[in-house]
Amino acid sequence: MPCVTYSCAPIEEHEVVICGEVVAGGQSAGILFTCDSLLAALPDLTDDAAINAAFATDVANGKAVKVVEVNWTADAGSPVQFGTQTIAARPNGKITNDYTASIIDSNVNYQNDNFWEVADAASGRVWGGYIVHHAQTPTKAHYILPDNGLYVNVGKPMTGDTDPIHYVANLVYKMKPLARIINAPTTFTV
Repeated sequence: MPCVTYSCAPIEEHEVVICGEVVAGGQSAGILFTCDSLLAALPDLTDDAAINAAFATDVANGKAVKVVEVNWTADAGSPVQFGTQTIAARPNGKITNDYTASIIDSNVNYQNDNFWEVADAASGRVWGGYIVHHAQTPTKAHYILPDNGLYVNVGKPMTGDTDPIHYVANLVYKMKPLARIINAPTTFTV
């Protein structure tokens, strides 16, 4: 008996990168945006002008903020599978991925104490998603739009020796699709 698939989407072409073109990371900046922002509702991630306009409007309306000079990393997602085996002799199907990203911010001051306190999930805030800029490939960024919001859990470790005090923000979310690569918004490249 052949296997049964529940996806009837056409298979996409795979493209080989030409001449060793690699998107290197080293994320040093990002944009956090709210659930009701224009950035959260972008229909076309290839429309650079629309992305830039949405960012400018969202910042002006207090629905997006740029965080720079930080270390922003994200691990690969952990698959979440059906809890009960649905087909004998087959592994459970994947329903989504659990993700965790981290921001290490050594810009410790009074203003950022206030910023991170309000950004934190303990304040009741749920974020819509984020765009992270790649420092080693400055023309590119990744757009992350979680399925049901983004929770930011912030702490402020006070180190024991001469290491700097810093903020640690852990971003926790679920997302089915992969993060999408986009051209870096002009806010990162000017």
